[in-house]
Amino acid sequence: MPFANQYIYVDATAAVQAWLASTPNSGFIITPNGGVYVRFASKEATSSSHTAELTITLTNSGATGATGPQGATGFTGSNGSAGATGATGATGAGTPGATGATGFTGFNGSTGATGNTGNNGSAGATGATGATGNTGNNGSAGATGFTGSNGSTGATGNTGNNGSAGATGATGATGNTGNNGSAGATGFTGSNGSTGTTGATGNTGVGATGAAGATGPTGLSSGGSSIYGDGSDGSLTISANTDWTSSPPTSTLQYSSVTVNSGTTLTVPTGLIIRVSGNVSIAGTIKVAANSGALQGIGTSLAGVDGTGSNVEPGGTGCGCALAARSMLYTGPVGGGVGPAYLGVNLVNPAAGGGTLVILASGSITIGGAIHADGVAGVTQNGNNTGGGGGGGGVLVIASKTSITNNGTITAQGGAGANYGNTYYSAGGGGGGGIVSVLSPSNTGSGTVNVSGGAAGTNGTVSPYNGSTGGFASGGGGSAGAGGSSAINGTNATAGGTGYSFTKTITDPSTLAAPAVLLH
Repeated sequence: MPFANQYIYVDATAAVQAWLASTPNSGFIITPNGGVYVRFASKEATSSSHTAELTITLTNSGATGATGPQGATGFTGSNGSAGATGATGATGAGTPGATGATGFTGFNGSTGATGNTGNNGSAGATGATGATGNTGNNGSAGATGFTGSNGSTGATGNTGNNGSAGATGATGATGNTGNNGSAGATGFTGSNGSTGTTGATGNTGVGATGAAGATGPTGLSSGGSSIYGDGSDGSLTISANTDWTSSPPTSTLQYSSVTVNSGTTLTVPTGLIIRVSGNVSIAGTIKVAANSGALQGIGTSLAGVDGTGSNVEPGGTGCGCALAARSMLYTGPVGGGVGPAYLGVNLVNPAAGGGTLVILASGSITIGGAIHADGVAGVTQNGNNTGGGGGGGGVLVIASKTSITNNGTITAQGGAGANYGNTYYSAGGGGGGGIVSVLSPSNTGSGTVNVSGGAAGTNGTVSPYNGSTGGFASGGGGSAGAGGSSAINGTNATAGGTGYSFTKTITDPSTLAAPAVLLH
């Protein structure tokens, strides 16, 4: 059997050509020839069959057309039923023939029904973890969507009303004192004034030689911050009226702080230096006692006295010491000159000149009250006598290494001249103004400083009291400003000249420290 266990190939070329030539398509029929035995296996029998195929061979073909799309996979056909087993033939009587070829293996019968699911067996041991599979490729990113267009800008809202002002915050704490700046360069020395004309030699006096004056205080030493003292006398507080001229302290006037309370007055003798290592607060008053023994004071001559009743007498001349006064820290106990008065042939009751006071503080100095170093007003003599001149103003030096705030009053005024006396005597001249020097790195405040000369005395309004025939009056005492002249023969007395007021910004006043500078 040449075709046993082989596939049968049928050449359908002629039939297909006939069909194309309009011959009816009646399909194919396979008929046996002689003793042919044929068994057909279903195409589902995967071991003995396969799906029928049609092979077409084109001859004289044109160009190859484009590959058509792959057709969809056909449905898998169901298994055919198993054929019936043929009857067993009779045993031949002849000798056994040769063993026939092995017949085709019968087709598998249809699968029996699924049996019931058995009970679950006990869980097996956990198997080893399988190797991690390869990470799949990332899918391609989707395209970015279009950005939407911006919406139109909304209309601007109305401006709200201003809120009410907040309460003023508390005043911050005072900042630390800044470092001292470097000392300024020493100023140029002023040129010497021209020598005055030598006065006539006076008559030799017949009085006994006066006792020697008391030794003046030792001048300042140049010593930087030592001028402010060491604070060894502690804190000084003046809470009631206090007079050091009658009850002086036992200290060396080197305080750690000084406070003069409001409503109180501290009276001090002339020539004091008060040193303070801390702060100074003056809400009350400091009054410097006038000096009746100052003679011409810091002026360069005594005030004149009319001893004949016929002369206009000049006041004491001013010191002419502006340059020296601007840089001094101490002048000694002598300030303004006295304003003399005449009684018969004697000088009596002179008007004292203003005294001197120096306050040196390393801390701040605050003045809300007053400091006075004024000359005393002239004296009007009783009965057939004349008006005396006013005393010259004193000297005040107020210096701080930190700051000075003056919201009070500082004065070194000349005293007023006395009014006319009885009968035909005339009025006295006013005392010259003194010196006030304020020195610190910061000088502020709205207070006042007054170094004006004293007012002239007033003559009578009816002759002979208007001085038209009178005299015997005196000029005012000199100081920084000259004293005013006396009145006579219808000439009125004059006021004293204005003194010197200096407010100087200086890094450290101790750079001016030097031995005492006597301005007379």
